[in-house]
Formats: sequence, structure tokens, C-alpha cells
Amino acid sequence: MTIIYKYQSLINKVIQKKLWHRLVYNPNAIPLLEQNIDKINWKHLSYNSNAIPLLKKHINKINWNALSLNSNAIPLLEKHINKINWDNLSQNPNAIHLLEQNSDKN
Repeated sequence: MTIIYKYQSLINKVIQKKLWHRLVYNPNAIPLLEQNIDKINWKHLSYNSNAIPLLKKHINKINWNALSLNSNAIPLLEKHINKINWDNLSQNPNAIHLLEQNSDKN
């Protein structure tokens, strides 16, 4: 028995986990992710510009540091001002008005 054959199951699990870990960055993968909620890396999903509807359904799993960088997250961030990472938000091209309105926080 070769060592690869012996550990094939473990290798497959590692590969599959890595694929799911990376899939959250794909803006077109949202329907697939919605069907596999248990496999989502929520921190990384918070960067995905098409994930806002899914993130709204799972507010408690949002990574607010990552979401502050997400250019499509402005309406959600406006509802949760106290959770914004202002340093990250300053890099968000759609957040200028939020930065201007909250200059005391950044």
C-alpha cells in the first residue's frame, strides 16, 4: 500500500476544505454557498461583494473588519455604524459619504 493511498481520504478532506475555503471569494458561488451553509468561512465571505443578502440573514457571523472593505456593504454598514472598522472603511471606494458623516470616528 502506497502512502498516498493510505492517506487518500485525509488528502481528499484537506483538498475539499481548501476548495470551500476559497469558494467564498467567488461572487458567482452564492447559490452554491447558500445550499452549503455549514461549509462557509464567514470571515472570508464578508469580503464577497455578492454575499450581502446571505450575510444579512446571518448577521451574527459577519466579520465586520472584512465587511468594512466590501464596496457593496454600505447600506448594511450604515445600519451597524458601531461595528465598522474605520481604518478598513477608509479603503472602501463607496464609503466616502460615511467617512465624511463620521469624521469623529476615523
